[in-house]
Amino acid sequence: MPRFFFDISDGSDIVDDIGAVFPTLSDARSEAIRTLTEIASERLPANGPSMELSIDVLDQHRMLLLRVRLAFSSQPEI
Repeated sequence: MPRFFFDISDGSDIVDDIGAVFPTLSDARSEAIRTLTEIASERLPANGPSMELSIDVLDQHRMLLLRVRLAFSSQPEI
């Protein structure tokens, strides 16, 4: 099974040096989405009115396969 690496960007970059094994890119994508929503749920209340998070999914050669991105913004009602 292929190994995928998940580099996280949340204002600072977190490089995944270990990776994880998944049967398909689709499975790795699902894991990236799950991880991104988990990170967002932990950080949204503390990070003010806007935030952008992303996870780059890379193959064993560190080639970018896909990017999962989440942007959050809240505006007060006028």
